[in-house]
Amino acid sequence: MAVFNSRVQLISSHFNVRRLLGALLLAVPALTISWVSIAHAQPHDWPRWMGPQGDGVWRETGIIKSFPENGLEPVWRIPIHGGYSGPAVFDGRVFVTDWIKREKTEEEKELRGIPGTERVLCLDAATGELLWSHNHETFYRVSYDGGPRSTPWVEEDRVYSLGTMGNLICLNVENGEIYWQKDLAEAYDTKPPVWGFASHPLVVDDLLICTVGGPGSGVVAMDKMTGEERWTAVTAEEIGYAPPVLMETHDQRQLIVWYDVAICGLDVTTGKELWTHAFPKTSPQRPSVSIVTPRLIGNRVFVGNFYHGSILLEIGENHRVSEIWSTEEDKQHADDLNTIMSTPVVIDGHLIGVAGNGEVRCIDIASKQVKWRDETLLGVEGKEDRERGFAALVFVQHEDRYFVFTDQGELAIVNMSPESFEIVDSMKLLDTTGETRGRAYVWCHPAFANGHLYVRNEKEMICVDLREATHN
Repeated sequence: MAVFNSRVQLISSHFNVRRLLGALLLAVPALTISWVSIAHAQPHDWPRWMGPQGDGVWRETGIIKSFPENGLEPVWRIPIHGGYSGPAVFDGRVFVTDWIKREKTEEEKELRGIPGTERVLCLDAATGELLWSHNHETFYRVSYDGGPRSTPWVEEDRVYSLGTMGNLICLNVENGEIYWQKDLAEAYDTKPPVWGFASHPLVVDDLLICTVGGPGSGVVAMDKMTGEERWTAVTAEEIGYAPPVLMETHDQRQLIVWYDVAICGLDVTTGKELWTHAFPKTSPQRPSVSIVTPRLIGNRVFVGNFYHGSILLEIGENHRVSEIWSTEEDKQHADDLNTIMSTPVVIDGHLIGVAGNGEVRCIDIASKQVKWRDETLLGVEGKEDRERGFAALVFVQHEDRYFVFTDQGELAIVNMSPESFEIVDSMKLLDTTGETRGRAYVWCHPAFANGHLYVRNEKEMICVDLREATHN
């Protein structure tokens, strides 16, 4: 208990110093808005999906190289309800969403779906104490009704959260008061995707961008301060689950969007379609499984799909698009990254990710040849195909190695290169709380912020101290 308390005090001291600094900066009238932003957005926060730059890289120093002999005891552990959404960490606070199911009332028994409460929770990052929550009543009418999928986006004094059925809400960071909210499914006359709204909101300049669906409104840009529509683009039978990403190439920024039948580039300011490329070229599998975040490799775009393989595009000047290669014609997908959920990483001209059969594969980008395969971390060796197919890993780069969170609730430190896959250390952090097709899982993209790991399953959330100084 003494060790636990000392850890909490150390973290509390760290966050209190940051808050004091923020207050001092805000008190100086000569400072510009950009300096005020610095006071809130600390360099080691994790305020969005895949980290501060959206690239899955943790840029802090002083982090452990291996786990202590007695393991990693959580600094705090709190109960939480259903959900697959990752946490966002910002200015000493953790933002995460969950879902509390309930029984139908007599009046609701004829209604389709499952009633419950979606919550946006704001926690003290040092202690796990609940600072505020926003509750929203809704009926789930989707497959996998475990809870919200989308990671909140936090910026300045606002947190943006998207619920499973399309409830988009902008809340005050300090107290949870509503700035604005919008029911995307209702506003754009569409239905949630089969597995619910999962694509993470993206803030670009003064715009909040979401994938929605409906005629001409596959992608919607809103004024981030008011929620007022700025532009809409793309018509898709299924808009899918892959989040849009911002690409800067040839002195122009464009939004890369992957949906059921194509990948396209949109002008960020206007939503104008700059280019589009069919993928797959054949009729897509339904429901669509465009899930993985598009991986940008310079001026190239990679996406992978369980049923249709993978594709690499190159975006040239004047929006000319070239297909470098595709594996769609290989129906077995024995030698490509037909990944389901795990966004791959790029190392020295190679892609490393989880293939549809549960292998970690390293693919040479130039030749699309497999350099190596590994099954150890996912624990799929000898398992039936149905238990292998939904295997997933979250790769987060730190310096020259990777922290990898597995769908079995384990955290591993891994050395990866085009030549090898080496597990340096691993340990169990959370129990699996879900199951699909015979495979138990934890689906969560963890946050790495201020020397700590924040991760959840469908029952609890924990904070783990990964600072080297703490464990020496």
